[in-house]
Amino acid sequence: MRTRRSWLMTAAMVGVALLVAVVPALAAELFGTVKTVNPDEKTLVVVEKKSGDEVTVTITEKTVFINPKGKQAKKFDLENFKKREGKARVRIEHEDGVASKITLTPKKKRGGPEE
Repeated sequence: MRTRRSWLMTAAMVGVALLVAVVPALAAELFGTVKTVNPDEKTLVVVEKKSGDEVTVTITEKTVFINPKGKQAKKFDLENFKKREGKARVRIEHEDGVASKITLTPKKKRGGPEE
């Protein structure tokens, strides 16, 4: 009887571990250029790189911003970011249109290979 319980406990722990590993992977990833910034509503409209579709993403207090150098920004001002409309290239991890992580991609170097 003891063996059956330990096997059941092990199977349950493996199931929970898989669930914890898979849930973060469910977030969608979006690559594109920021078309518009609305600081009042805390939203970004991003033109997706491959399809050209416009996607609206909401920003919350929990959204993490990563600068082009790969470091987390301590403070991110949407009013200031509005100046980069049409120019800023981003990678956004989001779930149901709510951004969890926004990474600003570095500018392409001139003369380098195209993506």
